[in-house]
Amino acid sequence: MEPQNIFKYKLDFLNCLNKSKVNGVQLSDLKIFEKYNVWLFFQTRLFYGEIIPSEERVKNKKERTHIFNDLKVFTLGLFTLLFSLTASILFLIKRPRVVVYSVDKINSMDYKNDTRLDAIYRFLFKNKISFIEIFHTLWNKNIILYSWERKRFAIYLEAIDFCYLIFKSIKITHRTFNKNLNIDVSLFAANEKLFAEKLITKYVNNIDRSIFRVKVFSWILKLAKPRVIYAIDDARDYFELMLACKFCQIPFIAFQHGHFTKYNVAWFPSKDFSGVCVGPDSIYLWSEFWKKEMIRLGTNISDDSIKIGGMVNRISEIIKPIVRKSSTMKVLIPYEAHANTREVVEYVDKLLSYPNIRVIFKLRTDRTKQEQLAHYGFSNNHHPNLTVVYGDYDYESVDVIAGTYSTFLYDVIIKGIPVILLNTSIDFGEGLVKNGLADFAESPNKIFKVVNHSRDLPQSVLISRQKKLLGDSPVLLKDTLEMLANKYYLIK
Repeated sequence: MEPQNIFKYKLDFLNCLNKSKVNGVQLSDLKIFEKYNVWLFFQTRLFYGEIIPSEERVKNKKERTHIFNDLKVFTLGLFTLLFSLTASILFLIKRPRVVVYSVDKINSMDYKNDTRLDAIYRFLFKNKISFIEIFHTLWNKNIILYSWERKRFAIYLEAIDFCYLIFKSIKITHRTFNKNLNIDVSLFAANEKLFAEKLITKYVNNIDRSIFRVKVFSWILKLAKPRVIYAIDDARDYFELMLACKFCQIPFIAFQHGHFTKYNVAWFPSKDFSGVCVGPDSIYLWSEFWKKEMIRLGTNISDDSIKIGGMVNRISEIIKPIVRKSSTMKVLIPYEAHANTREVVEYVDKLLSYPNIRVIFKLRTDRTKQEQLAHYGFSNNHHPNLTVVYGDYDYESVDVIAGTYSTFLYDVIIKGIPVILLNTSIDFGEGLVKNGLADFAESPNKIFKVVNHSRDLPQSVLISRQKKLLGDSPVLLKDTLEMLANKYYLIK
């Protein structure tokens, strides 16, 4: 049985879902506040969190209870509501100049934040710019632990949702759609129709919650009058906040944090969506390459909103001619959470069958070592020529780096290291090859030949790849933040 391209399946399913109808209206035509497309709000959540193959649905099937029957969630809901109300009062009194939207995560210790926003937090603290945070969180104990660790009041998106559920339960909120929906899922195969109906019912009913979010955010923003809102480019849960910003004429600015693919469905939706598609006022990218890539992929963000100025670190790598000191070749393969691990392991085992090849398996530091090894089916002594590294590593000591999609592959191209894209059922990383940034290994049987070719690439090719990614004059994120601080008078 051929491995399934899970991302292609999700995208095909999503496109069929978007063309389905409820009460005679195509889902991709559903609007709120007369003209704003609301179905776009749900694209990323549906793609990454809801659409799964039928075999996975059976595996993950479990009874779900109503939120008010779950004592833990009810308790956490009350906590987030009280915490957010306190934060909102402080927001209205102190009127901080910046709002930072983030997921509720602490993996950066300096400022107790999501590490992807390190540069923003560093700039705000260094320049003593007042700010408040809006978090998307999960219903678990980390809500309390993280809030205690940060010692900063924040507004939780889920507190607004909890408030909505209270209002809904006592029938204060207005229902846009009747309970009995007329759903047309004729585009789906027979075995997919019931699942599609359930998703449509769930998210059509979530439209009222989105309207409620927009109204609450609009009310808070109108009173508090922040000057700008910062976020990364993960649009999973902040469309309502973006729309509220438009209503209040507050600029919403997003910053690139990873590579773009056709599976970034919020920024590269199909052409079926009508009405006004909400997006950031500005999105700052790492380089001109990524602007061209967004345009190539068919972004719905206007050209004048896509700006260059998100490069996090100063690039000082000078690609030197490689001097071979050994006939042994080192191939580094990074852990990739969404890779088809069975297929990647086939490449690894093939590489390990050659006595002059050493494989370095690089783990991520935001997950446990054992979790990542188990995901790929490796043990600590999987093979004498397989080395597992956790943390920093001297990438310049390797000959080639091979993977399937991760942003890490783009990072090492900038360092002048040859990259190979492994051909698997996941085509997430196809942009690397389409843009001439990496070599392509068609199958495990051809990996040895490709490794030899990539290792011997001339310096001029590696420099050309680096320059294509960086452009002629990269603009650092810290310089962009300085410019924005002056533009919006953030520094007193």
